[in-house]
Order: sequence, then structure tokens, then C-alpha cells
Amino acid sequence: MSAASRPKWDGKPIVFQGENPPTPDEGQAWVPIEDRPTAGENQRLVRVLTTERDGWDVVDLTPEEIAAKNPVPQSVTRRQLLLILASLENPILPAMIEAMIGDNQIGLIEFQNAGSFERSHPLVAELATALSMSTEDVDNIFRQASKL
Repeated sequence: MSAASRPKWDGKPIVFQGENPPTPDEGQAWVPIEDRPTAGENQRLVRVLTTERDGWDVVDLTPEEIAAKNPVPQSVTRRQLLLILASLENPILPAMIEAMIGDNQIGLIEFQNAGSFERSHPLVAELATALSMSTEDVDNIFRQASKL
């Protein structure tokens, strides 16, 4: 590439196509930039620019960043919740839930007739306790259910 056709450096990166970059002006050199890695679902890219290195690092998201990225829905439909519960490694079926509710007629009416389930409803908390589920487990069930 001749000096006349070579782009002049204005302090910004010079973009080029092809395998070989143009020859830099006298006194300049190309600084390699590492290929941009792929961040996982709960990771993010951080640009690293030091005198030794120009590239990218992959860092894990904080619990707060994960929660903000994937909020817990306030409610899911009956269909969504029952489908997720039935698809668990150890499926939880409606008859099992009704057996846990037992003689609690109000709880049974609420479970059998609900069009949707609120994450904050006391019955959800009671069933989670009976099933030895953590708050995070229940949150994840609501997240998964909301995607159906």
C-alpha cells in the first residue's frame, strides 16, 4: 500500500479488511487486540487497556447484576407453573400439592381455582417449605415458568 493511499492516523483505530494490515507510518506500530471472547449467560466482557495489553477479560456477574438481568416475575399463570413443576427432575404434580395442603379448605380452593399464582402469596411460601425449596429455587421456578 503506498503512502498516498494509506489512511492517516488520527488517534482512532484504523479499520481494515483482509488478513494483512496496511503498513503503519514510520515510527508507528500495530498493537494487537485479542479476539473478543464470548461471555456466558452470567458473565460480562471487560475491556482491558494497559501498556502491556489491549484486549478483553470475561468476569462473572455479581448476584445483584444477575437479579437485575433476570428479575423474578411477580406472578405466573396456573398452566405455566404446573408445566414447570411437572417437568422438574422430581416432578411435582397437582395431586401431590393437594395432598400437602390437606384439610386446609381455603388453601385447597385457592390452589384448585387460581388462574395465576403470585410469587409473594403465603401458600407459595408454605408449599416451598413443605417441599424443602429455597427462596432461590422458587424464584428460578417462577423465572422458568414465565418463559413458557
